[in-house]
Amino acid sequence: MLSAFVVMSRLMITGIRYERLVDNEQNAIFLAESQMEEIRGWSAKNHDPVGTVPFSNWSSCPSLPANPLSGYTVAVNSTVQQIYSPCTTWELQYTNPARRRILRQSARRVRVTVSWSDRTYQLESLVCAPVAPPAASVAVTVSGAGGVARDNVATYTAVANGPNGVLPDVLFAWYVYGVGNGTLIPERDGAQAQLGNYMQDADTPANTVGYGTGPCLMRALARVRGKEVWGDSSQINLP
Repeated sequence: MLSAFVVMSRLMITGIRYERLVDNEQNAIFLAESQMEEIRGWSAKNHDPVGTVPFSNWSSCPSLPANPLSGYTVAVNSTVQQIYSPCTTWELQYTNPARRRILRQSARRVRVTVSWSDRTYQLESLVCAPVAPPAASVAVTVSGAGGVARDNVATYTAVANGPNGVLPDVLFAWYVYGVGNGTLIPERDGAQAQLGNYMQDADTPANTVGYGTGPCLMRALARVRGKEVWGDSSQINLP
């Protein structure tokens, strides 16, 4: 009976220790998840284009939980996370890094570390720039030449402006509208495109087969923070 009592006592003590360990880990998970959601909510409320703070500014990121638990410490670390568009696998096929479409200011890698006793728990996630609400004003401006002589090329640049200035990491798709027509040469960065006043065949090297005379416009189309926006250049004359 004494041996059985000793065994039962040890099992009871082990059970109590394990229960305490599980409770501590659950508290740490709760603190980490709560802090991560606090950070997401802060970003969605304060960062452009919803708020007035540029997404690159994380100086006021909440680093302490609103209701800390005794015996636990919480640390928050965030770093810039580059992401590729449309996807990493596709963009890494370009051996020249300058040819890759990289979003450098649209995501942060956030790590929340909860420590207690001699143990730690870490929760890591990406936090992206907030989605623009329907009422948010996002305007696209397209600048470039108003005329292109035959056999010449002109460069056009597009910029997306939010309520507080230029929005970073906007990749545009380009189109030509109007009576006139030429050869559209978009850059992979999405911010620029060229319009050549000539039309070419599919040979290598290509041969000029004609000219599309008349007025036209260059249109830049993009999805900015979940909102589809576009802008047109001034009238372009192709003689």
